[in-house]
Amino acid sequence: MKRTYQSLIALSLLFSLACQDQSATEAEASQESESLFSISKAAFHENEMSLVQSETVSLNKKISCNGVIDLPPQNRAVMSAVLGGYVEEIKLLEGSPVKKGEVLLYLSNPAYLEMQERYLKAEAEVLYLEQEYARQKALQEEKVNAVKDLQSTERELQQAKAQKQSLEKRLALIGINAAQLQADALVSKVGIRAPIDGTVADIAVSQGSYVSPNDPLLSILNTDHLHLELDVFEQDLPQIKKGQKIAFKLSEYGKKELKGEVYLIGKQLDPEKRTVRVHGHIEDLDSATLAVGMFVEAQILSDEQIYPAVPQAAAYELEDQWFVLALADSTNEAMLFERIAVKQVAEHKGMQLIEVEGQEMPKALLAGAYHFLGESEGGE
Repeated sequence: MKRTYQSLIALSLLFSLACQDQSATEAEASQESESLFSISKAAFHENEMSLVQSETVSLNKKISCNGVIDLPPQNRAVMSAVLGGYVEEIKLLEGSPVKKGEVLLYLSNPAYLEMQERYLKAEAEVLYLEQEYARQKALQEEKVNAVKDLQSTERELQQAKAQKQSLEKRLALIGINAAQLQADALVSKVGIRAPIDGTVADIAVSQGSYVSPNDPLLSILNTDHLHLELDVFEQDLPQIKKGQKIAFKLSEYGKKELKGEVYLIGKQLDPEKRTVRVHGHIEDLDSATLAVGMFVEAQILSDEQIYPAVPQAAAYELEDQWFVLALADSTNEAMLFERIAVKQVAEHKGMQLIEVEGQEMPKALLAGAYHFLGESEGGE
């Protein structure tokens, strides 16, 4: 607080339109113009000011963004019934691990029996028509029957085969293998099987309830490929590249920082939030227990950039504007400094990283001037 206050005093004096009379003990300082400031050598030493050198620092700029933990579409599955039925048995609980092909629950419906019956009839019809077609063909070769009889039988056979194939595929959709059907062993319930490995995330039905076709039964999540879905503001997008490192935190883990990497950059801008979606891979997934939907605060480390850097004592702030005082000239009696507006980028190891527009960063800068200027202000 003291330094900030003194900095404000220093810069307010820099902006004054005219010099004010000062005593010899306060030192001699004057504003030569709106951007120039002179100080006597005596005042420079008495107030323990110094000339410092600007440096250059390599730093990855941090682009802040928010997002969530998510999964790719192929790692999500919502189970539903092709044909409605009654929930007869639920074998799992939420959170239970499952393997692809494992039965999750059973549905029963008289319609299942009817479809199997129709398939067996179609199968018998195809067998009969195949035999009839062979007979009609033999008769035709002996010129015993009319050609149209053979053609009629052939048409009926093709229609029966199409019906059989259609029923076979419909049975496969509800989980019944038509090749294993027998007239004395029809099934009245079918199992709903897991299409992927994963964990049961949500069960939307109860035992005994009726579900219509396409009603959600339960969902499965495969968390082997959890990733970051980040929203990056459009002005930051040009600085984002594939392969850049990501540091992110979750409120559930306090200050613990996790790592990731930019993998994909979206091409569509959200018209309301003015953001673009960035997909990031997470490093060392086993080091933390993550869940889909967790909110994250992230920083994407852009490519390394070179910034001018000055000691904190050589940078002054006034009304959200930062300045440095660069040595413009020096005589035996006094030194002349130029006020240069700069943009603060970050603080880094006791240095202020800044950007200077329109000119090169000067080497010699005045540090500690707020002590002298603060005393001068107090002596008025």
